[in-house]
Amino acid sequence: TKVPTLSATGNTLGATLSLPATFPVCEGDTDDDVWYSFVATSKTHIITISDIVGFTKNINHVLYSGSDCSTLMQLYCSDSALSVANNLTPGNTYKIRVYTTLSGINQRASFTISVTTPPAITNDECVNAMQAPVNDDLPCTVTASGMLAGASGSVDSVTCGGTADDDVWFSYVSNASIQNISVVDIVATTTS
Repeated sequence: TKVPTLSATGNTLGATLSLPATFPVCEGDTDDDVWYSFVATSKTHIITISDIVGFTKNINHVLYSGSDCSTLMQLYCSDSALSVANNLTPGNTYKIRVYTTLSGINQRASFTISVTTPPAITNDECVNAMQAPVNDDLPCTVTASGMLAGASGSVDSVTCGGTADDDVWFSYVSNASIQNISVVDIVATTTS
């Protein structure tokens, strides 16, 4: 399912520091910040900063809740050009602060910013596990795709590392006594 994308272009050239200061303190220097706002239409949105051109390609952003700039509440910082905003309230206004990582007049960039809604997660619980294909040999040419944005944690007990607060489920029918399972082509804020 293709998610429609509306985007805006922007740049930090000539931008100056604005308040509030980030708290807790975010990575980078907000001396060239520019601001965007959106009204949430879902509990989860993906913020993407792309087409970065300029002296630097290191762009950070901060998400705030609230429409009144004097009473904003900082939700999170991102030193990645992609972030997933969870637990939003549909109908509420959110602000995005975008800035380059380093300080100084030479640290400038132009970019495109978009806020998208991920497709609905159909395999969020074990009972709705998505069937994954099994390849007969290497290389694996037949795969199943998945997405964690918008997924919630399951009540099953997990003893593995990490926090299963955004798990999705797959199942497969084994065709050998040993199976290699690979997660590939990851596009995310983390590859962990």
